[in-house]
Amino acid sequence: MRRKMMLVIGVVLAAAAVLVAGCRQTNDFQELRRALETTDEITRGQMLTEFRHELDFEGLDLTPEESRELETYREIKGTIAERFDRRKGLSYVDGHLDVGGMGLDFKVYTDAERAILLLPTFTKFLVVHRDGPGESLAKAPVAEAGPEWAKRLAEFWNGLLKAENVRKTGSELVATPDGEVKVIVYEVVLDEAEVRDFAREGVRTVLTDPQIRERIVTAWLEFAQEDELENRDADAFLAEMLDNALAAVDRTTFEDFRYSGAVDRDRHLVRETISGRAVSRSESVTAAAGFEIKIRRWALGRPVSIEPPAITPENSFALEELEANMPKMFESVLEGVRP
Repeated sequence: MRRKMMLVIGVVLAAAAVLVAGCRQTNDFQELRRALETTDEITRGQMLTEFRHELDFEGLDLTPEESRELETYREIKGTIAERFDRRKGLSYVDGHLDVGGMGLDFKVYTDAERAILLLPTFTKFLVVHRDGPGESLAKAPVAEAGPEWAKRLAEFWNGLLKAENVRKTGSELVATPDGEVKVIVYEVVLDEAEVRDFAREGVRTVLTDPQIRERIVTAWLEFAQEDELENRDADAFLAEMLDNALAAVDRTTFEDFRYSGAVDRDRHLVRETISGRAVSRSESVTAAAGFEIKIRRWALGRPVSIEPPAITPENSFALEELEANMPKMFESVLEGVRP
């Protein structure tokens, strides 16, 4: 009798453990989804994005000069600091890129009427008005809560999250410019098929966006050879680009994809980390790319100070004057791609 009773108790406890674990998984999933949605609704605040990208090739038949040039792009890293107030249409971006040991800085200020850009190695500000040539450059994603393609991709990402691939890993203190913040950390682990689905959707979403397609066609019309323009129209060119990009995704192996998000008491994601590795193989060449992106947010919902630089005819130029103000180091690059 005692053995039967112990067996019944054991079964009941095991069932309860499974039920509790399932409920906890569901709650973890729901809490992270809620934090993602709450963070998307932020209209004011500050962000710092740090990124690192490593690229490696095997099997390429390169000259010593080509090998040295490829080595320059083996590692790319940088930071992007942002302040934004979407309700007023204001944003300020201060970025730094490190490519092959060479530092490149850029700054972008955007308001409701214009964008002011200080590009790497340029000595003057580029001013682009929203109702003038190059108006798409003046529409800052931060100020407008993100372009449509980014919103669609975020929705697809949210749809990938399921109770079984989200788990809470614990709580900790996160250092921010405002001081330490107590957070709960969630982790998402996707299998290779899910990552490939996300990559395919990313390619399809970006390359079918009307504004991006327009920019690609504009560049193609400017730099393509005459015989290429005669044999193909823009739609055929874009269709081929999309097919090639999707085929490249299908040839790629995705490894070690990880995502973690730290959620504060206001259900904001104050820290996110995404990392992974992709390996693409052909008959003779293997290309591997690893990446890591870290995002920190603070001062969310609070007023931000965004002051534009003082613009004068002496320290600025319009988009139509871009070529005349092009730094010498870029002139040789343009000469190499012009038909």
